[in-house]
Amino acid sequence: MPQPLHLHEDRLLPAEPGVRAIARRLLQGVAGLPIISPHGHTDPAWFAQKLTVDDTGALSPADIEAERREGMDEDMIQQEY
Repeated sequence: MPQPLHLHEDRLLPAEPGVRAIARRLLQGVAGLPIISPHGHTDPAWFAQKLTVDDTGALSPADIEAERREGMDEDMIQQEY
């Protein structure tokens, strides 16, 4: 049986102890908040919408049909785009 993976809570924080202590305090203040974007370059409203492949226009109708012919499940098609 595989051993459980135990990751240290400071694994992504700076190595220098003084800076790490500041980072820990900052992280504690926001740890329970949802992540809107890992880079902050997106409009949070984008994540408040549930759009299907037909709504977005990201793929042409021909491309969508090709995905269906290749066996992609309809639920997957609708969620992926």
